[in-house]
Amino acid sequence: MVLGEKARYYEAEQMPKIKHDRVGLLSMVNCGDNMLGSQFFITLGRNLQSLDGEHCVFGEIVEGIDVILKFNQAICDDVGHRPLQDIRISHTVILEDPYDDPKGLEIPDRSPGPTEECLKSDRIGADEAIDDTVGMTEEEIIEMRKNKEAKAAATILEIVGDIPDADIAPPENVLFVCKLHPDTSDDDLEIIFGRFGQIIGPVIHFNMLSLNTLIVKAVKMHISR
Repeated sequence: MVLGEKARYYEAEQMPKIKHDRVGLLSMVNCGDNMLGSQFFITLGRNLQSLDGEHCVFGEIVEGIDVILKFNQAICDDVGHRPLQDIRISHTVILEDPYDDPKGLEIPDRSPGPTEECLKSDRIGADEAIDDTVGMTEEEIIEMRKNKEAKAAATILEIVGDIPDADIAPPENVLFVCKLHPDTSDDDLEIIFGRFGQIIGPVIHFNMLSLNTLIVKAVKMHISR
């Protein structure tokens, strides 16, 4: 920021050599010939010997390590192990700086905006929500999953031809509609559903679907405990 392109790279310090032996270390990326630029990385594992002697550790995260550990939960691709959803630092704040600013240093009044390369990324945006259950209660999540499962099951029945439409629904006064064997009788239904309570009176309606040659019986009954 002071010398511009003249100081785009600088030589890495030779001593002391800090090992990449724990989570949360900040390390500068060696760009070759022991020269460093502005790229750095955060260690997410322990005993990373392959990084020792090449990259230069310059700091350590002392608070909020639980946030860093969440990076390990990110789903990554098979090439380069890059997260499918961008993880970005949106803003930084200087908590304490005991050193004097160098002459000619211009301090920006805000964080820099995203580059054109960032905006054209083929990854899921860092601000895009991929979890549709955020802010929902446990009961709402269970209900949503049940609805999705029911919708998926209805779609399968439509595909195999058991129902004409996945969105078909019985009238409000019908408990449910099911497909039975043509020889099913009232007595059979009483045996099946009698396990759940006293059956006041089963009533069977015979219907023929135009798209299905099998007999479909719509069953309506009252069950009391």
